[in-house]
Amino acid sequence: MKDGLCPKCNSRTVYKGEAYKGVVLSSQFTVFTGGIHLPPTPYVSYICTTCGYFEIYVTDQKRLAEVSNSSHWTKDL
Repeated sequence: MKDGLCPKCNSRTVYKGEAYKGVVLSSQFTVFTGGIHLPPTPYVSYICTTCGYFEIYVTDQKRLAEVSNSSHWTKDL
């Protein structure tokens, strides 16, 4: 979806929204990696307005590295 093409319906009606940049994305989430007081996780989301398919990507490289070193996450083989 990052290229503007929906992988589900092949439409080009994909819109992008970034966390903390508007009312629509005011709901925040935290990727838990074991810490008690983690700040909200920055993310970018994409939605297809033709079929409703939705994807979300964590944009914080430090948080992604924490996930790969956390016992709370397992690698899907």
